[in-house]
Amino acid sequence: MDSNSRKKVFIVLGIVGLLGLGIWIYSRSKKPKEQKTLKDVFDNLTFETGKDVIKPESYPYLDELANVLVEAKNWKIAITGHTDDVGSDAFNLELSKKRANAVKNYLISKNVSESLITADGKGESMPLVKNDSEENRAKNRRVEFVITKPDNTTIEAKK
Repeated sequence: MDSNSRKKVFIVLGIVGLLGLGIWIYSRSKKPKEQKTLKDVFDNLTFETGKDVIKPESYPYLDELANVLVEAKNWKIAITGHTDDVGSDAFNLELSKKRANAVKNYLISKNVSESLITADGKGESMPLVKNDSEENRAKNRRVEFVITKPDNTTIEAKK
C-alpha cells in the first residue's frame, strides 16, 4: 500500500472513529426523556389549597407524562401523595390519597391504562424537612412518582 492510500485509510478511520465517539458522548449526556418528564411533573404539579383539585397550569406536564406512558404501553407508575402537618392527621392522610388519585384519574382520562397505575397517600407521615416554616411546609406538600419498566428498572421523581 502506498503512502497516499495509507493516508486515505487513516483519514477514513479517523472520521469513523470521531463520529462513533460523538454519537456515544451524545447518547450518554442526554437525560432520558421520561426522567425529564417526571421531574417536570414533580416540579410543576400544584393543587388548590386544601383540596385535591389539580390546577390547570399543571396540565401540560401531566399531558406529557401521559404521552410517555401511553407510548411505553406496559410501564407501571406509582403515585404517592404527601402533605405538610397543617390540619389533622386524618385530614392530611385523606387529602394525600385524594391528590394521588386525582393524578391517577387525570392520567386515565388521557388513555393511560388504569391497571398500570397505583396511587397512595402518606399524609404528613414522611416529611422531607421539619414543618417549621411556610417554605418547609411547601417542600413537604408533594406528589412523588416511580415508573417501573418491564425489566424492573425504575425512573423516580421524588425528593
